[in-house]
Amino acid sequence: MTMEKFVRRNLIIAQHLSEIAVHGQQSELDGAPQSVDPLFRAVLSAQERLLTAVEQLLEKLPGRTVG
Repeated sequence: MTMEKFVRRNLIIAQHLSEIAVHGQQSELDGAPQSVDPLFRAVLSAQERLLTAVEQLLEKLPGRTVG
């Protein structure tokens, strides 16, 4: 995968997550009971793994200061 495609996919993911968040907020305002969908839990888990891997890659970059 090219870096351009990677960046584009991250933007798409961010847009989709924003839409899901707006829907969740609207459901809360409407008084609908909130149960966490197993697919959403899978997304959160994948996001955590991605963040951990990215942080590990950043730590390996030469000349990078922790910040």
